[in-house]
Amino acid sequence: MAVFSNLHHVGEVLVEMIDGNLPSAPSGTVQVGPPLETSTGATEDIRVTLLWVTPQATHRNDVWELKPGGGRRPPPLTLSAYFLITTYGSAAEDPIRAHELLGNVMQIFHTEAQLTLPLATLSGRGEGTMSVVQVPLEADMLEKIYAPLSVKLRPWVLFECGPIQLPHNAADAAPAPVVAPGGIHLDGPQAQTRPQISRVTPNRQARGGRIRVDVELHGRPLEALYVEGVATLAASATELISDEAYAFALPNTPPDQVLPGTRAVRVGTGSVGDPPQLFSEQLLVQVLDSSTPTLDAPIVATHSLASDLVLDGRELDGLDEVVFWPDAGVTAPSEIKTVTPATFDDTSITITSAELGSAGLTAGAWRISARVDGHVYTPFVIVEVTA
Repeated sequence: MAVFSNLHHVGEVLVEMIDGNLPSAPSGTVQVGPPLETSTGATEDIRVTLLWVTPQATHRNDVWELKPGGGRRPPPLTLSAYFLITTYGSAAEDPIRAHELLGNVMQIFHTEAQLTLPLATLSGRGEGTMSVVQVPLEADMLEKIYAPLSVKLRPWVLFECGPIQLPHNAADAAPAPVVAPGGIHLDGPQAQTRPQISRVTPNRQARGGRIRVDVELHGRPLEALYVEGVATLAASATELISDEAYAFALPNTPPDQVLPGTRAVRVGTGSVGDPPQLFSEQLLVQVLDSSTPTLDAPIVATHSLASDLVLDGRELDGLDEVVFWPDAGVTAPSEIKTVTPATFDDTSITITSAELGSAGLTAGAWRISARVDGHVYTPFVIVEVTA
């Protein structure tokens, strides 16, 4: 955008561009002003006439500019200006020179359609960039332009110049008060971060079965765990797996038994009163009938490959095999490991260290599912395996 202190300076810039770039100078003048009364004269002339200006609609709601010192400057008036350029020869019977000058003008602004101000040969006339674009015309534009001028027809061309900005007359707003180093400190209530549940495993569990809840407590103590449709389970009813994981059994006896269906699980931190208790967003778990084959979430943070792995559950007497796969995801079929345990019953599966070793398990987090009765797979549980 080009900023001008005076709208007349726009015409002066156009005159300077024309006068300084003509292949041969006219015998008369190149200047800002209305078209000449006669179409020819004793000299060759070029006139630059401001016809009309209009505000640019996209800049009507410009915001105040923030200055480096902290003050604010009101937005300038942003305009498009339309200039009529007419050319004149020295003989009415020979219009060659008038036509030649008109072509020269169009060539100049076709070559230099984007002007960088101020011009090297004209100081103090605007700053920034301004485009000069020839306006396509129809025959009816001839009457609309020349009728108000009441002058004879002569060679002419119309250019649109913009964006042109004229400064706002209002003074700049003063800077806001300086803030002390380090900013403003307010005493009083402090914001607390709510706890979060990252996941529940297994996310489908039979009544009476144990689930694992991975949480982020942000340094506050776990006070309670809430299961939709049941009374609050105090923190003492949970089993600590790690600082970020707890395990608890879904109640299966009155009065707090959990009925089958989709239930919401939430955790609460802090005590009621001071500090205030905070609650996590809920996560959903599907509660199954107690006769459904499922595994209980292990209550150990890690399990060594050098020791036997015992998995608790229910309805496991039809066990065919136990399937392991990486918690991070499977990238190749070879990452899926299967074990056929020699020892299991209806409520427990024991996988020996030798069976774990023969399956090719490595250190890392593994998901575990049991295949029962040929085609039923239990919802997976998580175990962190160490060497």
